[in-house]
Parts: sequence; C-alpha cells; structure tokens
Amino acid sequence: MANAIVESARHRDFTAFQEHNQQFHRTIVEAADNSVLLKTWDSLFFQVRTRFTMDYLASADPVAIAREHRPIADSLDSGDPDLAASLLASHSNHLVQFLKAEQRQREGAAAPGNRVGRQANHGSSKLQPTTRE
Repeated sequence: MANAIVESARHRDFTAFQEHNQQFHRTIVEAADNSVLLKTWDSLFFQVRTRFTMDYLASADPVAIAREHRPIADSLDSGDPDLAASLLASHSNHLVQFLKAEQRQREGAAAPGNRVGRQANHGSSKLQPTTRE
C-alpha cells in the first residue's frame, strides 16, 4: 500500500492517493483490534480524513507526504511498534500543524476590524482529483 500511495502522488492522482492512504491507515487501526477505535475512525471519514487531507495536499509536497508511509510499514513489518508509533505520530503531526495554521488564518480573517481576510474553503478542495478509468 505504501508504494501505491507514492505512485499516486507522483502521478498527482489524488483520488487514488486518498483511497490508498485511507486503506493504509485503516489497516493499522484494524490491527489494534479495538472496535471502538475502528468505529470512531470510520465515523470521521469525510471531515477529517478526506477534506482536510485533500486541502493539505494542495499546500504541501504530496510525494514527500506519501514517502512517509514506507518507513511506517517497514517498522510494522519488522515488529518494531515503538518505532512505528513514533513515525505515525510525526506523520500525523504534519497534518495537525497544517490544520492549526489554517485555524489561525481563519481566526485572523474573522477578527473584528479585519476587512481583508482569507475565506475558508468549505465546499471543495483546491485540487481537482483525476478520474480513474
């Protein structure tokens, strides 16, 4: 799956990127064998895991993001859960930092007296996903 994420990013096929990315992370959540965690993961599908990721891909290097998956998979395959957890935390933190920056921009734009501000893009991503046949 990690290689498929990288290839999708290289081809700028963000629909495929997101499909492979979702499966990669869901597989890790499934491996935790925690039904509450899995149910929570599944419930966050659009808002957290799709829309925000697509916005993030528009502002970052998608191939660099995609490449972060390989060491995570390798550490899991080699039986090193501590390294995998550390790598997953770092990988997730990049998106968290992006979301925090977006929030700060929205708050600044909404501040009283700020007539010039960036409008939040709630309807769609800046990216136009490619259509796969």
